[in-house]
Amino acid sequence: MTLKELRKSRDLTLNEISEMLGVTVPTYHRWESGKVSPNSESLIKIAETMKVNVNISFETGQIEYDAPVPEMQNDYPDEVWDAALKFAAEVHGMYKGEEE
Repeated sequence: MTLKELRKSRDLTLNEISEMLGVTVPTYHRWESGKVSPNSESLIKIAETMKVNVNISFETGQIEYDAPVPEMQNDYPDEVWDAALKFAAEVHGMYKGEEE
């Protein structure tokens, strides 16, 4: 996605995103329009602020912004595990009863 698409997907105005990144509106607008590319420090700030990955094509120089894939969460509270195990035991009991 482009920088403009990213900003719009977050429902941010030019003023809001410029303030978040600590740059002037004209500077941000030049990045968004593609007239100027953000420097490496600015790209890092964009990635951190918007929680995205930044991909740069070395062939074309085009910059893409992609939301990272969320990590799987396996750290459930004990109550969730207990409920899941109880449910599995009940389901197993129902199927086991049908087989007999």
